[in-house]
This record gives sequence, structure tokens and C-alpha cells, in this order.
Amino acid sequence: MKGMVLTERDIALLRYLHAVKISTFQRIKREIFPDYHLKSVCNRVYRLENNGLVRGWCNRRIENGERLIALTKKGFADFVADGGEMRAELSSDSTEHDLALGEIRSLLLAANRVSTYHTENQLQTWGKTKLDPRLAPFVDLNCDGLATLKFADEHIFAPIEYDATLKGHDRYCSLLKRYYQHDDVLLIIFIASKTDILNRVSDIERQIFPSNEPKFVYALLENLRQDAQVSFKNCNGDVLLLNQC
Repeated sequence: MKGMVLTERDIALLRYLHAVKISTFQRIKREIFPDYHLKSVCNRVYRLENNGLVRGWCNRRIENGERLIALTKKGFADFVADGGEMRAELSSDSTEHDLALGEIRSLLLAANRVSTYHTENQLQTWGKTKLDPRLAPFVDLNCDGLATLKFADEHIFAPIEYDATLKGHDRYCSLLKRYYQHDDVLLIIFIASKTDILNRVSDIERQIFPSNEPKFVYALLENLRQDAQVSFKNCNGDVLLLNQC
């Protein structure tokens, strides 16, 4: 390494970047270096960039122009890969969507009923080779993330779906049916950027599965940012709290 000694937290940062695909200095400080000053975090990331392990760029339309950071092929090959990968996707095809998912990951991991969280990239990279064998079915579901929820002595795997733009009726019907046909998937967390998205999906769920116990629980991302209890509602109005004091 030029100009630095690589630490375990640096390697944790590289693994984090693989998981979320894209991040910012502020988020890296919060997730990996909470006890560092922001300037020190920036300097650390710049040294990693100088060594070709991460790359950075700015987009004035996203995150108020804050510098965006992603893992490079070298960073992945040297410090993240273990030879059992099913794929190696290191770039974001939808920056704003992946940044939102990174925030959702952080919000859910802060809740005391969430014990683990696997991102889509982690599932698709190692979900059938390296991770817990119980996670393998969720690879084929291609969910945006997967949270492990703990209730008393029971643990439930809950796929995460996030939507920022309103889709057509058929698209949501397909999504709902895909999950309802899996009897072993008991709970799906659906998060959206707008109320009309939640209303459409919950209405469709109520219409096409009227006699079933609802599988989906819903929340607005904006509400989760302000909700200390990290609460969700199903289409019948029943409430699920993931952070109980």
C-alpha cells in the first residue's frame, strides 16, 4: 500500500462497499469509522483510492453533489473475493435506488428485532455457496435485501423490496404472486418513496389474496427515517414494530 497501512477496518470498508455497491463519506463514517472525524475518513478513503481499491466521483444531481464511493475490481479481487462467487457486480445501475437501499439497511440494522441483514449483492454473490444454506431460496427471489427478524425464540427471514416509482398493476400482481407461492416466506417488507405506491400494492394484495393472512408489511422510507420504533403496517392495518424499547 502506498502511503498507508491497511487495517481491519479498511477491509471492513471494502466489504461494506461490495455489499451496498455505492456510498458516501458521511455514510462510511457512520457505518465503519464512527469514532473518526469526517476529514480523517475522507483522507482514509482517498488513500484507498490512490491505491486503486476504491473509486470516487461526483454527481451534482445526487446527494447534493457529495462524492460517491464504490469498490474497484482490484479492491474486490484482493480483499473481498474468496473464489466461491456466483457473480461479481461492483457498479450501480441505479445510483439513487442503491443509495436508498443502503439507507434502509442502516435503518433496519439499528432495530433490535433485526439480527442480520444481507444485501442483494451479497445474496447474489455468495447466497448459494458461502452464506447460510437457509438463504439460498432467496437468491432466486432476487429480492432487494434480506433481514433476519427475531421474535422470542423464533427467527424469520424477511425479504426487502424497495420501490421509488409507481409501476403498473400487472407488475405488482407478478411481484405479489411470486412471494405468495413460496409457503416458506412468511413476511415481506415493502418500502416505498411515495404513498401512492404503498396504496396500490396493498390494494392489489387485498384484492387478489382476500382470504389469506397478509404477507406484506408496508412503510414509507421518509417515515422510517423519523420512526424510532421502525414500524410497518399490513393491508389490514395491523402493526409490526421492529424496534421495541
